Order: sequence, then C-alpha cells, then structure tokens
Amino acid sequence: MANQTTKVKNGTVILPKEWKEILVRRWNDTILIKKIEEPEFWKTWKKIKPFCRDISKKDIGKAVQWARKS
Repeated sequence: MANQTTKVKNGTVILPKEWKEILVRRWNDTILIKKIEEPEFWKTWKKIKPFCRDISKKDIGKAVQWARKS
C-alpha cells in the first residue's frame, strides 16, 4: 500500500470515484481510509447468475442427491 499525502478542502477529502465503500478508522491523531473490496464470490456470481435462471428447486434437489451418492 502506498502512502499518500493530500490536502483537505472545507473538511472534505477527495477519494477516487471507483471507491464505492470505504472503512474509516481513527487512532488518536491518525486516520486510516481503506477501500472495501467486493468478495471474489460475488464477482463470480454476477458472471454465472444469468445462466441460472432456468434452474428449478427440483433440479437442485436432484443435483444434491447425485453429489451425495458420489
């Protein structure tokens, strides 16, 4: 992680636009600002979700039974 010094204008710190969610922590005179990354699972789920629309609960039950037999 690179340290960066920035100026504060009117009590506002400007962060990159792609930083949608952040964690802010304060210790005495130190403030840590960290970008919250999206978990890898959700990135993968967004890619496969469109292909899962035709899967029924019955199909899932059959798949679970098949997996338990193996």
